[in-house]
Amino acid sequence: MILDSEARPGSDRGAGNYRQGISLTMMTEATAGGTSPSGTASTTEQPSEECENSSLKERIATFGDETTFHGVRFVTNHQLHFLRRLLWFCIVGGMTGYLIYGVSVSFITFYQRPVTSVVKINYVRQIPFPTVTFCNYNQWKKSRVPPEFYDAVRSLNPANKKPVDMTYLKAHDVTNLTDKLINDTHQIEDMLLECTFKEANCSAENFTQIITDFGVCYSFNDDPSNVHYVHQSGSQNALFMKITVEQEEYIFGENNAAGIKLLVHPQCQRPLVKELGIAVSPGFETLVSVQLKQVVNLKYPYESNCTDRGNVKYSAEYTVPLCQYEHKIETVKAKCGCKDMRYPGSENECPLSKYSNCLLPAEANFTSEDKSFNCPVPCDLTIYDTRMSFAYYPGQHHLEEIMQQNNLSENSIRKNVLDLRIFFEELSFQKIEEIPSYTFYSLQSSIGGYMGLLIGASLITLFEFLDFILVTTTSCLLKHSVLARPRGNRVRGAARQRDRSSHGEAKPCFIKK
Repeated sequence: MILDSEARPGSDRGAGNYRQGISLTMMTEATAGGTSPSGTASTTEQPSEECENSSLKERIATFGDETTFHGVRFVTNHQLHFLRRLLWFCIVGGMTGYLIYGVSVSFITFYQRPVTSVVKINYVRQIPFPTVTFCNYNQWKKSRVPPEFYDAVRSLNPANKKPVDMTYLKAHDVTNLTDKLINDTHQIEDMLLECTFKEANCSAENFTQIITDFGVCYSFNDDPSNVHYVHQSGSQNALFMKITVEQEEYIFGENNAAGIKLLVHPQCQRPLVKELGIAVSPGFETLVSVQLKQVVNLKYPYESNCTDRGNVKYSAEYTVPLCQYEHKIETVKAKCGCKDMRYPGSENECPLSKYSNCLLPAEANFTSEDKSFNCPVPCDLTIYDTRMSFAYYPGQHHLEEIMQQNNLSENSIRKNVLDLRIFFEELSFQKIEEIPSYTFYSLQSSIGGYMGLLIGASLITLFEFLDFILVTTTSCLLKHSVLARPRGNRVRGAARQRDRSSHGEAKPCFIKK
């Protein structure tokens, strides 16, 4: 409390001034301490909304000046003209919108998992020769079955229009048709007139008898432990076969044509000759050029969704046609309670009468209904593509020599004999591989390109925004939590703070006269 020189304690005026000075000093201290003269808390310490808004504006302006997001500082700078700030706001907003659109398109493209097929021709010193499977169009030799069995064989033809004598079929039901078919079909020893492989002689012993969807067939080079290779391309390094189809032994059966059905396929893969084979006619020299292809597909989540080992029971190698074929087998067997003699498996074979009553209609219904099964593509697939060319055989200059060698007439040779050469065009294989065309690194590059082109920012800019939001939010929450405490606590806290700040300071003294 400070008194001027005229306010002396001894005088009335001095005493009044002295009391007034004490009162003013107490009011000042009370106000500074947060209480009114009556002891109540002062309302002047509550921060105004205007002050809070001012503090937030300052924070935003500071952030705009410091951030690496280009253009923001022109929007947050309140010293610039309003129209200029509005223009920059539109620019920054437009670029940000374009950025969001570009990033969204990048993410959509990434999750669509697009792929690119890469085709590469690989030249090698040697290449595995495929398995060659062929079947005669006629399955039952006329000389091997009795005449009364002809109608039964005719009933096996889905295109048969002649009424079937079911009484006869039931009376002559054969329970083991597979064994009968093997014994009564064309034998490789009778059909194969001449055989060479890479100019070396081969014979019927180099072929294996196999039951396919077409019936009894014969396969060359089907042993995976003893695969034949070729080291030179061209028709001279080929599998050559001179075959007679023995048309004089044909009866009206399942097929109406004459010749052989041929399929070139990898080892360990069950041949679907009926579905995938090519026809070779007698009276022609047929050249079959082969090209090896390897297809590599991608697994999930890519569209091909390939499988390493599909759900097939009757083949060591998985293919989509084999998967569909086995579904067909299971559907027909479930409906008829027995299996076709050409189906794989150890289930009971259907008797002859079942073919007309159930098997053939069930197969026709399965095909007409076009049933779809989940047969994914294999991840690794080997394909032997074939290309065929023909020449009239035999030439007139060669006809007499063949007639003498085989003791056949010209008409018989024209109707029965064919020449067949299977060879590689060149020692190479074509690899078709699926690769991801838009990977996670491509997504990163797209996002980075959009950010750099449109807003001149990087991923660190996102952390700058996150840091600003967290710090500002935390500061506001702490400030409001302090102000929300009871007033008495705040008064005592302010008093303690005032005592600590005044501790050790000299007490005010009177100014002496």
